Amino acid sequence: MVVVYGGDVVGFLKKIENIDFKEAIEILADRANISLPKIELRRRRTKKVAFERKGI
Repeated sequence: MVVVYGGDVVGFLKKIENIDFKEAIEILADRANISLPKIELRRRRTKKVAFERKGI
């Protein structure tokens, strides 16, 4: 079987495993024995909420 795919390893893994970017990075880091920092991201306010608060 011949696989033809242009791009990087993250994109390839996303495509063949049907996963998102974060999952692909976690799998690759695990395979390479690299620990990833746990980061909690705050939800960004939408423009709509920002405008509502300003009375626009």
